[in-house]
Amino acid sequence: MSFLKLRRVGFAIGLGVMACAAQAQINFFENHDSGSSTFTQTAITGGNPWAMETNAANAHTSDTYWRLREPSSISDSVLTSPTLNYTATTTGPVTLSFWHKFGFEFSDDSVGFDGGIVELQINGGAWSNIGAGAFTTNGYTHTISSSFSSPIGGQSAFSGNSPGFTTSDSTTNWINSIAMLNGFVAGDSFAIRFRGASDSSVSKNGWLIDEISLTADAAPVPEPMSMLALGIGALGVFAKKRRR
Repeated sequence: MSFLKLRRVGFAIGLGVMACAAQAQINFFENHDSGSSTFTQTAITGGNPWAMETNAANAHTSDTYWRLREPSSISDSVLTSPTLNYTATTTGPVTLSFWHKFGFEFSDDSVGFDGGIVELQINGGAWSNIGAGAFTTNGYTHTISSSFSSPIGGQSAFSGNSPGFTTSDSTTNWINSIAMLNGFVAGDSFAIRFRGASDSSVSKNGWLIDEISLTADAAPVPEPMSMLALGIGALGVFAKKRRR
């Protein structure tokens, strides 16, 4: 076999290996419709826990969702996901998507008194607010006032009323928020939690959450059919060159 021929075969193999497709490496979804959940709730302060509520007239889909009511006293409650793994074959950010609606006490278009945030924990470390910049769709709406002892005072959060929110039951006023979670390296474990907090006065409707997903892609892997097609095409180039 000539050196030229070896070069053409090598070119065909190289193109074949480059044909790749990403597969879902993290694919977590929960809608609570079975009446059970892998999420756990903890009332950190104030004895105001998250609770699963069943009401088809107020749900996004089916009939069950998580709800945190907002009391007229200081409270701090979290709803925590199971621990997930960012494996050696995972690549890129983790996409968090959830449906929710809320009615929190607020001052104006920029300052809230009560509200909710999303926090991230990596490898069992400290929990931290994912921040307004993480959201690509329907992100935080207010900054929580530090004047009335809110446990999340000074932080960006969901507060006020979500679009279309009313105190009456409705299945049509849920919104979808999407955020990109970064900062992972291979081998990390992580969890997210929804943290709702209230200050020292005034009660409102609270926070309702449903259909939570966490997804991330795997590193690209070869697709056999694409490899074959590209390989045949490159070999055709080789054969045409050889006939000249």
